[in-house]
This record gives sequence, C-alpha cells and structure tokens, in this order.
Amino acid sequence: MKRIIATIIAATALLVGALPAGASNSPTGVRLSLLSGGPDRAILADTPFFVKHGFIIDSASTSSEIQQSQINLTLDGNKQSGSVDQELDKTTKPPTLVAKWFLWNYASGLPVGTHVFHIDFVFQGKVVLTRDITIYSLASCENGTTNGLLCAPPPA
Repeated sequence: MKRIIATIIAATALLVGALPAGASNSPTGVRLSLLSGGPDRAILADTPFFVKHGFIIDSASTSSEIQQSQINLTLDGNKQSGSVDQELDKTTKPPTLVAKWFLWNYASGLPVGTHVFHIDFVFQGKVVLTRDITIYSLASCENGTTNGLLCAPPPA
C-alpha cells in the first residue's frame, strides 16, 4: 500500500506546472491537482483547466501492474470521460511501460457555483487512494489568482 501511494505521489510531483494547450487529448489551460492542496479550493469560473494524474513504475511495481491501473473521476456525481496516455521506454526491446497518465480537459472551465470532484486511484483491482475536493467556482477572485485559475488567498 505504501509503495502505491509513493508511486501516485511521485507521479503527481512530476506534474507541478501548467502544460501548453493543444488538441483534445492534450492538456488545455492550467493544471488543477486533486492531490495537492486542501480539500476545498476556489477557482476563477469559466477558465480552462485540466486534471492529470497517473501511475509511474518504481522499483516495487511492474509494467503489468501499471497497465491494469485505473483512475476514476466524477464531477458533481457524473462520471468524467478522459484520455489515457501510456508512456513507453523505447530503449528496451520490446518497449516497456514506464507510466500511465489519465487526462481530463475542461476547456470551458466550470460555471459559477459549488462543484465536487471525487477521484479514486485503483491499483490491482483495489481502490488505494480516494479524495473528494470541493471547488468554489467564482465569477471573480477578490485577490487575483495564483496561476490564472486558483484564487489567491486573502492577505494575512
């Protein structure tokens, strides 16, 4: 269990910045992590963003285990469709799986209101990590944004 959590955290750590927007299977807008930060977040409404999490191979996991991994995401109780990207090490014969990424784009952002994301990380058929994140989608952020999406906290 600890190695799975470490794998998920390591995968998340690789994705700390925003990636450029692109086609539907490429990230759009700013990344919103559902693992880092607190359970409640305020964001700027109608602002494009994406959610991307995954599994990476570590010394204790195998390509087959990663291949069978899954991440399930719901928004306001509705299952979200996304894309899956499998990263291969092409220096090996045959190429071996080194990471599996799950991407959900929200090209139009979220409308003003309160929204709840629920995310489950499934490894070897078992849910190994689950989180609920409440998103307050605001028409404006009183103190601006920290990255173009997340509302900056009020001054101390």
